[in-house]
Amino acid sequence: MSERSSAVSIRTLSLRGVSLLGSDGELVFDSLSCELPVDSVVWLRASSGGGKSNLMRLIAGLDEPSAGSYLINGEDVTALNFAGFSTWQRRIGFGFELGGLLSNKTIEQNLMLPFFYHRSLTTPEAEARVAEYLERFGLMKVKDRRPAACSGGNRKSAVLARALITWPELLLLDHPTAGLDERGVSALRSLIELHRRERGLKHVYIASEDERFVRGLEGILRLDLAELRGGAKKEAA
Repeated sequence: MSERSSAVSIRTLSLRGVSLLGSDGELVFDSLSCELPVDSVVWLRASSGGGKSNLMRLIAGLDEPSAGSYLINGEDVTALNFAGFSTWQRRIGFGFELGGLLSNKTIEQNLMLPFFYHRSLTTPEAEARVAEYLERFGLMKVKDRRPAACSGGNRKSAVLARALITWPELLLLDHPTAGLDERGVSALRSLIELHRRERGLKHVYIASEDERFVRGLEGILRLDLAELRGGAKKEAA
């Protein structure tokens, strides 16, 4: 297993002969080869169980294909160990429907965790960054609570704040507005656009049935996974 990865920005995302099993053991993708869209807000469309979450977990480096290769900038990252992939991982933010907050940490501590791994900011800078995102998502009143003591909407807001807090190049969001109130939805939309303008966000993938939210973002590219399997057709939303 190689530990090497290039220290450059994400330019291309590619699948080569990828087969991927879902959580139920069923085949989601079978020998899929394509270039995934970049420099866009990509709205993933598929029927329930059609592979949207599976594809995003693969892109995030959380799951490995059962066969084939996932490449970033032409490099087969399926061949990298945890340390090797960390170069790319620090450029990726993800917020999945099932959360992933640590139950033994407070909301504030959960938002601080990425900076212990990536060391991209000093401790005072990280604390200021966390305070900004707590405020933007209306989480100040619950920052000292553990996730189990928070509402579902607050937990979802914390997941989204954590996805954005490191200023990623690539953002992956699975049903991001489910459970959010209007303030949370507005904060998320505003932050995505702010990150695209000023904070280095280049590539966004969203799986959502909330058409109003998605169409409120600029430059949407609709990607139907059924068409992707049949030849990677894409159309502007």
